[in-house]
Amino acid sequence: MAKDRFANLDLNLLRTFLVLSQELNMRKASVRLNVSQPAISQALQRLRHHFDDELFVKVRSG
Repeated sequence: MAKDRFANLDLNLLRTFLVLSQELNMRKASVRLNVSQPAISQALQRLRHHFDDELFVKVRSG
């Protein structure tokens, strides 16, 4: 059930997801959240594992 997926989710992970979705850039998100870039990467990995989804896919620009 979808509700169960959110039951044990750390709210800081949701905050990270929100900022990443707004910035679309890990460095900018880390600055905005005042955490290191590896901390953002780790949070994204935890979110991907929790939801069993890639969530954000890196694409080439240009």
